[in-house]
Amino acid sequence: MDIGYTAITQGYKKMPHSTNETFFLFCECGYGIVIINFEKYIVRPGSFISVYSDDYFLIDRLSEYAKIQIINLDDNLFDEVTARQSADFWNFWIDNRVLYMSAEEILQMHAWFLNVRWILSSTEELQMRDFMLRNQLSTLFTGIEVCCQDYMKEYHSKTDNNAHRILQRFWRLLVDNCKHEHEVRFYAEKLNITTHYLAKITRKAMGYSPKECIDWQRITEIKQELRNSHKSIKEIADNFGFESSSYLISYFRRHTGITPGNFRKNIIFTTK
Repeated sequence: MDIGYTAITQGYKKMPHSTNETFFLFCECGYGIVIINFEKYIVRPGSFISVYSDDYFLIDRLSEYAKIQIINLDDNLFDEVTARQSADFWNFWIDNRVLYMSAEEILQMHAWFLNVRWILSSTEELQMRDFMLRNQLSTLFTGIEVCCQDYMKEYHSKTDNNAHRILQRFWRLLVDNCKHEHEVRFYAEKLNITTHYLAKITRKAMGYSPKECIDWQRITEIKQELRNSHKSIKEIADNFGFESSSYLISYFRRHTGITPGNFRKNIIFTTK
C-alpha cells in the first residue's frame, strides 16, 4: 500500500501501464489528459482517477507543475475495503473513471489525506495502524459513493435494463444476507427468477456462477471479521451460520488456501 504525493516522470507519462494493483490519482492542481482503456479523460484540479488492475493506462499530457496524490492498493486489500459498495455504484464507476469533485469535496479529500499522514507518522503499532488505515479507506470509498448519488440516478436512468436491475438487486441481497443465506435458490426466489436465469446473468456480466459470487462475498466478510474483531473462530462460525468451527475452517481453507487461524496470525500490512 502506498498513499501520498507521487512524482509523474516523463517516462511514466509516455508508457502505458497494466499492473496487478489498483490505484487512484487525486489531482490537487494542474491540467492534463489521461487515457484509460483507450478512452481520453480530462484532468483538472479535483479530478479523482480510478485505475483498476489490468487496465490500460497512459498519461497523455500533464502540466509541468501538476501535484498528484496517489492511493495504491493491492487487489486483495481493495476488495476488502470496498466490499460494502453497492452494485449501482460499481456500474457507475466502471463507466466514469474520472470523477470531478466540487470545491467542498476537494476540501474533504485534503482532510482525508491529512488524516492518513497523521496515522502514518504517529502510529507505531502495526496492527493498530492497519486497522485505522483500513477504516480510512472504507470511509473514503463510502463517501465517494454518497457524493455520486445524483449522478448515479441520471446515469442509471439512461442505461437501465432488466438484467442490469436483477444483477444490482442480487448483489444487494448478497451484501445483506450472505452471512446466513448461501443457497442460490434463496436469491433466485427473492428475485422471482429461476436459478438458471440468475446463472446466465452473473456469468455473462462477471464470468462467475451465482454460487461463486456468494462464496466470494462470504469469504470477504469472514476476512473482515478475522481482521477487525477479537471474536473466536466458533463465534464467527455461529455468526455465519456454519454448523461447527471445523466446517468454517474447511470452507475457508478451500477458498483461500489457509485456515482462519493462520490468516489472523499472518496478517501483514506493508506501508511504503
